[in-house]
Amino acid sequence: MGIYAKYSFALAPVIGLNVYFAFSVVLGLGIDWRVALAAVLLEGLIFIGLTVTNISIITTSLLG
Repeated sequence: MGIYAKYSFALAPVIGLNVYFAFSVVLGLGIDWRVALAAVLLEGLIFIGLTVTNISIITTSLLG
């Protein structure tokens, strides 16, 4: 994605999310790594849905 869009820094939040789950959730809380990856997948699907449907623009216009 970073190479295709010519913005390699676009992947930095994803890398940070992987580190968070590897150390905090899986090692710290003892949650199974498959459950943590499923949560990341669900989060990604939610953000894709919000982006495609422009809900963020709608809620911003309603709130402010």
